[in-house]
Amino acid sequence: MEEALPPERSVAAKIITAELLKLLEPYPAFRGRLQPWMYKIREWPGKVVPESPEQVQAAVLTLISRTLWPHSELRTLIAVLTPLYQHGWCNDAIVRAMDLNPDGSKALPWHAGTGDGKHRGELESFIDKRLRVWRRADPDSLASNKRHVPPSPVLSGKPFHEWAGAMHRVYGDGQRDTPTNPMTPEQITAAYDRNHRRYGTPVARARAREARINEVSNQLSGLGGTIADDPTRDEHQYLDSFDSLRLLADPAVHRALCEFAAAEPRSHHHLTALRGAVRNARLYRTARGRLSVGAAAELAAAVTRADGTPVPQQTLRYLLDNAR
Repeated sequence: MEEALPPERSVAAKIITAELLKLLEPYPAFRGRLQPWMYKIREWPGKVVPESPEQVQAAVLTLISRTLWPHSELRTLIAVLTPLYQHGWCNDAIVRAMDLNPDGSKALPWHAGTGDGKHRGELESFIDKRLRVWRRADPDSLASNKRHVPPSPVLSGKPFHEWAGAMHRVYGDGQRDTPTNPMTPEQITAAYDRNHRRYGTPVARARAREARINEVSNQLSGLGGTIADDPTRDEHQYLDSFDSLRLLADPAVHRALCEFAAAEPRSHHHLTALRGAVRNARLYRTARGRLSVGAAAELAAAVTRADGTPVPQQTLRYLLDNAR
């Protein structure tokens, strides 16, 4: 009993991979490793002319999958198509010769088109008839008169080594030497500072943001009732964009926070209302406008307990950060 042959694509892919490994072995950085781009090559390239018997087998297997010819004709097809490959034919040229006439008109395919698997005679005879049509139109008189001489390729192909070299140049071997930077560490730091002088270094920006938050926290920590007018206070100083106290500018958040702080005892309703107000303020960014330190102090001072004492600023920030 004849052994069942594996699927065409898997055999062709293994052959192509083996041929690539043999061809690219001389490259120093390649070292015979299977590269990721090789996994994507599942069939023989249509414009590559096979040379060795292994390459011819991979090309014929791919041609079978493209033309839906029966796999049982593999050995016959290898014998029939090997002379074509030796004269510079590629799979794209063979498909074109089978599908079209020299004048560009469509030719009848080998499959009868009835859907029941019927075909027009033996496959070898069909291929010979199609090549005879192209042989008659071949300007080479030797090919037109002698049956054993294949006609000129209807499409030009490229050698396997040329295609493999192009693939290697495009996709590489998976390794790249790290280029040495001609600049010293001091020059690199100076170039970074020069290019980011407007914004400062990331560490400097983080420290400045922390300093602004600490300054606002210190100013709000002494709240008690209404803030008295202070002519020395800078009304143009604003809260940091990351400070959760900016949410006090949202009326719904401020109202829910006042009700939560003044409620005795507090119920689940007060916590749910506060969470919903904070969530909507963050989602719809209703408090995205700038909020001055003075305005934030007055809003925070209005949040009092049931006995009228103000809630510390640290507690307010904790509630706004965790009410989600």
